[in-house]
This record gives sequence, C-alpha cells and structure tokens, in this order.
Amino acid sequence: MSKPMNTFGIDKVSCNCISSFLVLSKLCFYIDACSNFSVLFKKIILKNKIMALINPYINFNGNTEEAFQFYKSVFGGEFIKIIRFKEMASPEYPIPEKEANKIMHIALPIGNNILMGNDVPESMGPVNENENRSKIAVSAESREEANQIFNRLSAGGTIEFPISDSPWGSYFGMFRDKYGIEWTVDFDPNYNGKF
Repeated sequence: MSKPMNTFGIDKVSCNCISSFLVLSKLCFYIDACSNFSVLFKKIILKNKIMALINPYINFNGNTEEAFQFYKSVFGGEFIKIIRFKEMASPEYPIPEKEANKIMHIALPIGNNILMGNDVPESMGPVNENENRSKIAVSAESREEANQIFNRLSAGGTIEFPISDSPWGSYFGMFRDKYGIEWTVDFDPNYNGKF
C-alpha cells in the first residue's frame, strides 16, 4: 500500500515532520530575536535607569586573606585587586606595624559579580562575627551614577565615609542607611564593569 502524497510528492508523515521542523526553526529564530531584542532593550530603553552592579563586601577580624584564598579554591578565578594597609600608609594616615600587611581591600570575580572584603583595623574595634559582617557594595557605571545612588540611599542614614576620590584610585563612599544596612558605593574608571 503506497503512502498518500501531496502535489510535491511528499507523504503526509514527512510533511508533518517538515512542518514541525519549520515551526521549531521559527520558534528558535523568535526566541533568539527576543533575546537580542531584550539585550538591545536593556541597552537603549533602560539606559536612563540605574544599571549598577551590587556585590557582597565582607569584613573580617584579620583573616581576610585566608578566607579569600579559600573562596578562590572553591570558585576559581584570580584576584583582580589586593591592597594591603601598608600601601595606603602616609604621614596623614599612619598604619600600625602589626596591621601593615593586613588586607585593606581584596576582590575576587565570581560570574558577573565580585566578592570583596577587608580586615577591620583594631582601632575600629572587632567585627561581631555573628552579625553585621557585611556591606552591600554597589559598583556604579559613572561618577554621576555613584553620586545619585549614594545621595538617595544615604538619605536619613549615617554617612561613614563621604563619597570622594579614594586613596586607592576609585570614587568611593560608605554609609549606613536609615534601616541600619551598611552600603559602599564605588566608581572605578579602570574597572568599568569588565574584569
């Protein structure tokens, strides 16, 4: 018994398979087009929105380097920044010898985010390891965005470090918002969102 054929000589089962393939191809094209549109939409339409990254920032009682070596062993990657307190020492900001080699700032990329941390100097008191060990770190795309975020989030809160050019080369500020959450806002023109 022969299979029924259409005018092009293709049987009904093959015709259904071809039809399904064409529908699937169109769907994949549509998904890809939507994905490309989504990226374009984010780049063009949302350009006026705040597009900063939010990254975790952890405080330690002198063992930042040990902890970050552990995180690096888990997540992989390379540190993009390590600054020790001795690198920031000056007559204006003397650093005690026992804290000179401690970590003032360290950054480890994880996916599209950065895990950051530091050792808290003894002069600031020990970090309570059961609470308040972290800050939310916002990496802005420009000084203007950094100012906008800093000013809006710190309203009604306590400014701990006014936003300004930092000794380590970025535009940086730190505060506790009106709900008691600690934040840092940073714009680094050398970083510019890329590792």
